Amino acid sequence: MSQQRKQDMLKNNRDWKRACITIMALAALATPPWANAQSGPVPADGATRALEPAADTVEGKSATEMQKSIDSLKEKTAAFQVTGNTDFDFAMMARMQRQAELDIAKAELEHGKEPMLRSMANRIIESQKNEIKQLDQWLALFHKFD
Repeated sequence: MSQQRKQDMLKNNRDWKRACITIMALAALATPPWANAQSGPVPADGATRALEPAADTVEGKSATEMQKSIDSLKEKTAAFQVTGNTDFDFAMMARMQRQAELDIAKAELEHGKEPMLRSMANRIIESQKNEIKQLDQWLALFHKFD
């Protein structure tokens, strides 16, 4: 096996691992806190509402934007029909996942205050735009031969 082939295989493995980890992280973020809660006393209604950001606050808008991105990713991945063409399926799923990462990073950049996270959001935006562009180019080429 050529050195280039080995490098390509390692890169593909890293891409798959990264995609899986990101999807699991997004799914964990999308899971409401009460879904993982132990059974016990139920707090008064006002107590749970106090933990939720008001929709008209900056935090509420950010949470809403992030939740919309996660919901969109869930809907798209649920609707996606695996074709059996590993390259095409990977490109489509990776494209969806990177768009969600991009949207979440944009929400952090727009509303976040923590410098380290804002810096990370900038790097994510740059890298995801580049990867989306590469995936779109491959998908356009793939469809020419479809």
